This record gives sequence, C-alpha cells and structure tokens, in this order.
Amino acid sequence: CQDQYFVGGQSYNCPYSTTTSESSVDVSTDTWVSFWAAGLLDNREPQQAPQAQESSHGSNFPVLDSCSWEEAQLSSQLYRNKQLQDTLVQKEEELARLYEENNHLRQYLNSALVKCLEEKAKVYHLCKTP
Repeated sequence: CQDQYFVGGQSYNCPYSTTTSESSVDVSTDTWVSFWAAGLLDNREPQQAPQAQESSHGSNFPVLDSCSWEEAQLSSQLYRNKQLQDTLVQKEEELARLYEENNHLRQYLNSALVKCLEEKAKVYHLCKTP
C-alpha cells in the first residue's frame, strides 16, 4: 500500500485486508474508478475510502478498505497514463509528418530558387556578352 495522498509515497504494511468480496464492499472498485475517470470525484478535496459493511464476524464497526481504494486510484492513474501515452504517440506521429512535409517544401523551394537563379544568371550573362 502507498499513502493515497502522495503518489509514489513510501510503502507500508497495510493493516487492512486487501481481499474483498462483492458482498462486503459498499461501492465496487470499478465504480470508483469509473467515477474518477469521468471526473465525477473532486480531486481537490480529500477522498474517503469506501467502507465495508458489517464484517462476517458480527462486529458493528465498519472497516476501511484503504488498500482497495488505493488500488482503484492506482488503476485510474494507470488508465490516465495510458491515455497520455496514446496522446503523446499521436503528437509524435504528427510531428514526424510535419517534419517530412517541411523537408519536402524546403526541397521544392530550394529547387525553384536554384532554377530562378540559373535563369537570372543566363539572362545576366546574355546581357553582358556583346
């Protein structure tokens, strides 16, 4: 587990169980991830981890499942990283295309300029000779 308020924070032994069953969690990890990915959770305010319902031992105290919550945050961060990587690849491809187009334009201008200079040189040379 890592500190949920500091990405890349130090790892520590999580006192909570990392395994949960669907019947023991109020909101599934997938739901939290989908809310986060859709921007429905406000990242500016501290977020609370989902609370487990009464445990199978009959205790009336809810148990925070912070490891699952942190896994959901990590999963959503990985999803966001994948989106950013895809965007970066697209931008790199676009940049490569623009460089290639720029080189073609430069070659065209250089060849047109050379032709123009050659024509001017011929005209100048013809004007100079008696």
